[in-house]
Amino acid sequence: MNILVIDDKRDNLISLKAIINDKFQYAKLYMASDGPEGIKIAIREDPDVILLDIVMPGMDGFEVCSVLKNDYKTKDIPVVFITALKGDKQSRIKSLEVGGEAFLSKPIDESELIAQVNAMARIKKSRNDKKLEAVKLEKLVKEKTKEIEKELLMRKNAQKKLSASEEQLRLSMKAAKAGSWSWNLITDEVVWDDRMQEIFGLKPGTFEGTFESWRRIVHPDDVKWAEQKTLEAAKKGTEYNFEYRLKIKEGDNFWRTVNAKAIVLSNDKDERIKMVGFCIDVTEQKKVQESLRKSEERYNLAMEASTDGIFDWDLVTNEIYYSPGWKSMLGYTDDELPNDFSIWENLTEPEDVQKSWKLQQELINKQRERFQLEFKMKHKDGHWVDILSRAEAVYDNDDKAIRIVGTHVDISGRKLAQLKLKEATEKALENEEKYRLLHENAGLGIGYYKTDGTVISFNSIASKDMNGVPEDFAGKSIFDIFPKEYADFYFGRLQKAARYDEIEVYEDLVELPTEKKWVLSTYTRIVNSKSEVLGIQIISQNITKIKQSEEELKSAKEKAEESDRLKSAFLANMSHEIRTPMNGILGFISLLNDPNLNSEQTNKYSEIIKRSGKRLLDTINDIIDISKIEVGEIKVTQEETSLSSILDEVYSFHLPEATKKGLSLSYKTNPPNDQTIVLTDNHKLVGILSNLIKNAVKYTEKGSISFGYKLKSGIIEFFVEDTGIGIPKNRIQAIFNRFEQADIEDKKAFEGSGLGLAIAKAYVEMLGGKIDVESEDTKGSVFTFTIPNNEIMEKEIEEIPLPVWNDNSRIKELNLLIAEDEDVSSELLLAYLKDIFNNIIIVKNGKEAIEACKQNPSIDMVLMDLKMPIIDGYTATSEIRKFNKELIIIAQTAYALPGDDELAKSVGCNDYITKPIDKNRLIEVINIHLN
Repeated sequence: MNILVIDDKRDNLISLKAIINDKFQYAKLYMASDGPEGIKIAIREDPDVILLDIVMPGMDGFEVCSVLKNDYKTKDIPVVFITALKGDKQSRIKSLEVGGEAFLSKPIDESELIAQVNAMARIKKSRNDKKLEAVKLEKLVKEKTKEIEKELLMRKNAQKKLSASEEQLRLSMKAAKAGSWSWNLITDEVVWDDRMQEIFGLKPGTFEGTFESWRRIVHPDDVKWAEQKTLEAAKKGTEYNFEYRLKIKEGDNFWRTVNAKAIVLSNDKDERIKMVGFCIDVTEQKKVQESLRKSEERYNLAMEASTDGIFDWDLVTNEIYYSPGWKSMLGYTDDELPNDFSIWENLTEPEDVQKSWKLQQELINKQRERFQLEFKMKHKDGHWVDILSRAEAVYDNDDKAIRIVGTHVDISGRKLAQLKLKEATEKALENEEKYRLLHENAGLGIGYYKTDGTVISFNSIASKDMNGVPEDFAGKSIFDIFPKEYADFYFGRLQKAARYDEIEVYEDLVELPTEKKWVLSTYTRIVNSKSEVLGIQIISQNITKIKQSEEELKSAKEKAEESDRLKSAFLANMSHEIRTPMNGILGFISLLNDPNLNSEQTNKYSEIIKRSGKRLLDTINDIIDISKIEVGEIKVTQEETSLSSILDEVYSFHLPEATKKGLSLSYKTNPPNDQTIVLTDNHKLVGILSNLIKNAVKYTEKGSISFGYKLKSGIIEFFVEDTGIGIPKNRIQAIFNRFEQADIEDKKAFEGSGLGLAIAKAYVEMLGGKIDVESEDTKGSVFTFTIPNNEIMEKEIEEIPLPVWNDNSRIKELNLLIAEDEDVSSELLLAYLKDIFNNIIIVKNGKEAIEACKQNPSIDMVLMDLKMPIIDGYTATSEIRKFNKELIIIAQTAYALPGDDELAKSVGCNDYITKPIDKNRLIEVINIHLN
């Protein structure tokens, strides 16, 4: 025990010391002769009791006690006042006012002193114990509160994500133009959801609910066989999947078309009781198919109408196609010659066949850009036809030639004209007037050069092309007319023509002073009777229109083929991504009906159904997002966003999936432990990172995935790095295209819609950034993207305390009203809540809900469906609020469109929950509002 005595009288200190040393042998005694000294000792030693004299010079006992009681270090030390005035009532009152615990009068009674000291020591110990317990309790409460708040926050975030996913599923079904239906084979009742009615051109709630009412909407040409297929499936208990048209006009001469799928459900006695299915509006797909068909027809008509012959040789299958024009220039009809490669070989001179083979091999091996050759082919009546053959090769992604496409042009007339022109020119060189008339009226650009490059003459067409008249060029050197690099080029051709008797043919894209055009030029040497070279004749023909026609024809064919390929790939991928999880859902739901299932099998099947549903939801979410991006419905919402919180949220969401595959998932910031708050769109930033990480998990079989960001000047650069399969160089740009994955040929199938990276790229660009990827095949990938660094500031992230709700014991005393027109939904809610609420009333529409609340004032809570017959949930809530302001009303809906929650609360609902309703989320909402 520690005792402090404060008294200015030395005798009093000695007297008290003697008593204390005698009666409290193990006590430690401190003595002070004035107030300030006593306060210092009290602060330093924290005694168990203070004996304090009232009357002292400078600072009296009351002042000393007041100072001690106002200091948090000494306020719990008991103070016993000592006075010489035994009957001083005012001093006793004042001592209590300043915080003193007891009062002793002089002369001090020894037994009273002992009793007071012991009592004060017990008070001090009790205070110390309480203080220690309070500190421990406060610490424990803080720790537990923090744990509970963290767990509640995680639960709330999980529920929020689940609710958002469920809402997106409902929106996705609408965006995918899918409606569901059921046909009770016992009662003949037909039920359509709202989307089904919209597809069939009806307002929601107006479908009559009969098989006959469906027949009236089906196109007259399709109704008989569609009815037959439906009845046959119902009779045999088989599935069906077919398309039929509706009597609803969609554009010019195009009826609305739906794709119908259904299955038949049976009871335990194998009796067929119900047919359920869904319809998808495929009108747009049919339009695409019709457009493709017309494009192909136009291509085929163009080929048939072309006066040139067209051939298409598939190097992979060795199949070849000859157009009707190709066969016609040899005197054959389309059906007289088969599409066989040997036809060309048999009708062509052997020497020309060998030349052609050599050029084709050079083209296939990329030793030349295009094929061009003149040769002769035998006509049906036996004479030879001069052919100009031009072709180009088509290569695959590995630069391997897979096709050769080209044309045949009958140049017999031109060759004859050239021959005659050559003969006439030889004579014309001896007769200038005849020569001038000939080459001026030939209709072609004609020029004559000496072998040294000097111009003999240009006709008016050749001169006009050079932006002059014939007199401007006669006598000039080719090096005076063209820039040196062009002059050297053309001079080389002149020299080659002068050495050989063969006509040299060239096809060039020429940039003349007047225009830029394609020119077909022939170089022919002119010799006299002694074989002396008199000059070189160059005849030029403008073939720009012919080249344009060739390019347009080639482009049209390539576009048609690409459109067909992408259409087929997309439809096949979407069919796979919808059918696969639907097969899992429907198949394992039917297995759950087996009464012999054990709990392990039931849990296994339920988990498979849950995974399949999530996969279907992901596919439809991607379709929804890309559709919204297409029409510009997605807006950027700027809000304060914690970058570290975003990384933590994305990490927590994807960790289970990565762990399941045995992958390491981590994230980091630069600088480390960064707590930056940035102004951006939180939702889109999470969407970009989630798509990239989900993509990385999908394509990584082993190793690790890391992600994070770096703060740079004016921007924030995010990255997602994996050790996955990588991306081939020739596919890096294609991965950001819609409906395409890096492995377009599906050598190894990966599930997914092929939209994730396209969505991520669109979001990045909406946020004002750029996305890029570096990858090496089989060695992993690094995706990077940037966003603007807007209004960066350092802030502490405040943890928002969540309400702590009670357990369900309190709810069991309350009464619940369920307003729900769907039996399945009401049965589900009853199953959730029957063991929680004391009494549950179920009504079918808003009118019954109003009456039930009037007649049962003891109802504590209403679960109000917003879409009901007779009176909907919005109107019913408004009417109830007129006579009951305190009743708790929670809205429930299967639609969950943007703004629905605000609308529900505006009519009087306390809260809003979306279908499908999660039991834990429902009980959470109920607890919050009951508390």
